[in-house]
Amino acid sequence: MSQGRSLRLRLLLGAAVLIVVAVAVTGAILSALFRDQVRSQYDTELLNHLNHLTALLELDGRGEVRLRELPSDPRFQAAYGGRYWQVEPAGQPTLRSRSLWDRALSLDEHAPPPGQVQQQVAELPGLGQLLVVERLVRFRDAPDKTIRMAVALPASEVAAVTSRFDHLLVLALSVLAAGLIAASMLQVTIGLMPLARLGRALAQVRSGAAARLRGNFPTEVRPLVEELNGLLEHQEQLVQRAQAQTGDLAHGLTTSLQLLLLEADRLQEDGPLPGQRIREPVLRMQRLIDHQLARARAESHAQARGRGVEVAHSVDALLRVLGPLAAERGIAIDVAVPRGPCFAGDAADLEEMLGNLLDNARKWARSRVRIALGIHGQRIAILVEDDGPGLAAARADALFQRGTRLDERVPGNGLGLAITRDLADIYGGKIQLGRSAWGGLAASLDLPKADAPAGSPSGM
Repeated sequence: MSQGRSLRLRLLLGAAVLIVVAVAVTGAILSALFRDQVRSQYDTELLNHLNHLTALLELDGRGEVRLRELPSDPRFQAAYGGRYWQVEPAGQPTLRSRSLWDRALSLDEHAPPPGQVQQQVAELPGLGQLLVVERLVRFRDAPDKTIRMAVALPASEVAAVTSRFDHLLVLALSVLAAGLIAASMLQVTIGLMPLARLGRALAQVRSGAAARLRGNFPTEVRPLVEELNGLLEHQEQLVQRAQAQTGDLAHGLTTSLQLLLLEADRLQEDGPLPGQRIREPVLRMQRLIDHQLARARAESHAQARGRGVEVAHSVDALLRVLGPLAAERGIAIDVAVPRGPCFAGDAADLEEMLGNLLDNARKWARSRVRIALGIHGQRIAILVEDDGPGLAAARADALFQRGTRLDERVPGNGLGLAITRDLADIYGGKIQLGRSAWGGLAASLDLPKADAPAGSPSGM
């Protein structure tokens, strides 16, 4: 099935694209929201540390700034512990956390206005980028003494948290997308099931197992089913009308030909030559008309055939007629046709084909004729062979020409094999001629197989 013509693939591709786009956009939004939330939490943490550090400031008896006690967070005490503070009182040495060890925060040259909080990113050798929050404060008792305070943490810590979240988010959303695509596949499969049922119903109509589309179809498909059933009904009416017209034509032509034959017989009473001149072309016309009528009948049956006909029943019907004729010449007919296998076509057409082959074999056989049936998948193969003189391979194609006969001394009209081939072609089958195991002629007829018979075929 090509991709451009697959409705299932189109729906799946459309759903997959929409799911991937929706999941990607959702992931980007969630990642941005989480990044903002994490940054806000770290900013809040820095601000809390800054406020706590501010609350620990005091002036000693000499008016110098000091910390009443060190901040309680142990990360301030461990070397490069991940949390850093720095206090720069005007006119005295800078106070730093032990976590900075021998380094100092490189603050911006422009300090924020007193009381305002300022955020910045500082580069510290060996520690990388730090997120810094700083503020200028003054004591009420010493308004001229300005103190610049800063608290920092590694920017890589924020990036690591968001990176882990992004990794988990990608994994979770990938699983979600795969699950949604699988659900879409299931939904498309369930949604297209009515079309699959419609296809099977059409296959039953095509094979002859049903005359109309049957089944419980959803509302969206029901108008299509009704239109197809209307089309099938219209086609059946056309076939019936054509059959009626063909019958009327056959009746009119046959009546006129019979009148011509009667006139030829009357002329033969006066002399054989004039009557023979009329009789021979009239008989030729009659054989051609019979051939075309058989072909037209087969085409109509092939278009609107039933469930099938059991081959064994047709063979039995033929042997009731041909058996006594063969017995008169001492010819035995062996039958190896099991019960059950069915031909997907009309009983009259099957008996026409088998009758031509059996009658031809009966005429040319010396003592023996055999008919056998084999099954090959959805095909049946019927073999008719005799122990007659056989046929050269070069003459096999000539026998299918209308009016061609092996020997003028043997009665016949030369149309049997041509009719058989035409009927087989109409049903999508074929006939092949070869040499039998006894040295005579072997005719192999390949035809479509039906699953079940429509009923017992009519006898000849």
